[in-house]
Amino acid sequence: MADDPTNNQDDVTPSLPTSQPAGAVMGNPAPQPQQQPQVNPAQVAQVAHTSRIGALAKSLLGKQYDYAVDPNSGKTIQTERKQAPGELFRHLVAGALLGGAAAAEHPSGTGFLGGFATGGAAAHQADIQQDQQRRAQAQQEFQNTQERQRMGMEQEKLGLEKSRLEQEKVFQNAQLAQWTANSLRADKELDFQTEKFLQEQNQYNTSIQLELAKMGANPMPIMVNGKNINGTIDNGADIQKYMSDPKNRQAPEGYSIMPIMTVDTTGLTRNSKTNEWQDSTGNTVSLNDRATWRIYQIPQNTLGAPVKVNGSVLNKLTGSELPADATYQMPLSDYIGLNTQAKSRGLQEQAQNRADKHAELQASFDAAKIARDTANDQLRVASATMDTEGIAAANKKLDAANEEMQRVADQMNPKAAIARKKAEDEKEKARPEREKAFAAATPPGMAAIRLPNGDLRYGPIDKLDAALKAVPGAVEIGRNAGPKAAPESPLPENLGTPTP
Repeated sequence: MADDPTNNQDDVTPSLPTSQPAGAVMGNPAPQPQQQPQVNPAQVAQVAHTSRIGALAKSLLGKQYDYAVDPNSGKTIQTERKQAPGELFRHLVAGALLGGAAAAEHPSGTGFLGGFATGGAAAHQADIQQDQQRRAQAQQEFQNTQERQRMGMEQEKLGLEKSRLEQEKVFQNAQLAQWTANSLRADKELDFQTEKFLQEQNQYNTSIQLELAKMGANPMPIMVNGKNINGTIDNGADIQKYMSDPKNRQAPEGYSIMPIMTVDTTGLTRNSKTNEWQDSTGNTVSLNDRATWRIYQIPQNTLGAPVKVNGSVLNKLTGSELPADATYQMPLSDYIGLNTQAKSRGLQEQAQNRADKHAELQASFDAAKIARDTANDQLRVASATMDTEGIAAANKKLDAANEEMQRVADQMNPKAAIARKKAEDEKEKARPEREKAFAAATPPGMAAIRLPNGDLRYGPIDKLDAALKAVPGAVEIGRNAGPKAAPESPLPENLGTPTP
C-alpha cells in the first residue's frame, strides 16, 4: 500500500476515465477533449503555506488600540488604531526575525513555520505589553490631568478667597472711615443734637463697646502729659488733636482704628426755645464737656465675628418692622455699618432742621438789627435836642433790640453763647474790684457811672442827674467833687448802648 499513488497527499493529478465518449459511439467524430490546466504542485503548496502564515500573523499579531479616559464618566475608552500602509508587513518581518531567534533556541522539529509562530507569539506578547502600557499611560495622563485641574481649582479657590478677604478688608476699612468721619462731625455739632438723637447714639455705641469687650478688645492707651486720656470724660479736645495726626489714624497691620463717643446727659434738659442744653439751675452747658471718647484698635478678623442684636434696635436702625423681642445674628462689621448709616441719616436730618431753623433765626436777627439801627437814629436826634424823654425812650428800644439780637445769636451759635457767658461770669466776679479802682481814679468834678451793660464811664457832676434819668439802669459808683473843676465832657450819645 505504500506504493499506492492515492496515498501521496502532494499529488493532486486527477485520474482519467477509460470509456469512450458518446460521440464516438454514434459515429460522429470524437471531440477533442478540453485540455485541463496543469496545476503546479509546488505553487499549490506555496499558496497554502502563505495563507497559513497570513492567518497565523493576523491571529497572532491582532489589532492595535489607543486609550483615553472620559473625563465625565472616568471610564477608559478603547479606540482601534488605524494601521499605516506596510504595518502588517513590518509585523510579519518582526515575527520572522523573532521566529528565527526562537527557532535557534528550539531547533528540533520546528521548521520555519514553527519558528515564525513562536516569533509571532513573541511579537503579539510585545503588542500586549505595549497595549497595557498605552492603557496605563492613558490612566496616568488622566490622573495627572485631574490632579492639575484639582490643583488649579485649589489655586483658583485660594485666589478667590484672598480676593474676597481683600475686598472685605477694603469694605470694612471704608465703613470704619465713614464711622470715624461721622463721629468727628457729631462731636463738632454736639450742642446742636437733639435729645432723641443722643439717646439713640449712646445706646448704639454702648452696645458696640459691650461686643468689643466680649471679644477682648480694649481702648488703646493715649498718653497726654504722662496721663492716659483714652476713656476719660471731657477728653474731646485732646482726642481731636490726637486724631488730627495721620500717623495716629494708621493702625498696625491686621488692625483697624475705631473711635466711639458717648455723652452723659444726666441732669440736663434741652431748652426748646433757645436750643441750649441746661443744667438744673438753668445754666447753659456744653455737651463737649460731658463727652467721653474711647479709641479702639480692633483685630480685623474680629470684625467678622457674629453679634446678637435685638429686633427693636434693628427697627430703629433700619426702619424695619421686625418682631421687637426677637434676636438676630450678624457680623460685627454689618452692625457697625447699620449704625454708621443710621448716624449719617440722623446727622443729615438734623442738618436740614438746623438749616430751616437758622433761616428763621436769621430773619429774627435781621429784624432786631433794623430795630437797633432805628433806635440809634432816634437816640441821636433826642441827644441833639437834649430831649431827655426822647433819649430815655430811644435807649429803652435800643436795649430791647440788642437783647433780642444777642438772644438770637446765642441760638444760632450755642458754643459762642457759652463762651460769651463764661466771659461775662468772669467779668462779673472781677466787677467789684474793677469798679472800686475805677471810682478811686475819678477826676475832679466828675462822677463814675456804671451803665446797664456793665461798662464804666465818667461824666460831669452837673449833668449827672439828667444822664441817670436818660439811661435807666445806670448807677453812680463814685465822684470827685474837688476844688478844681474839670472841663465839661458831655456824656456820649449812646451812653446806654450795650456792645453788640
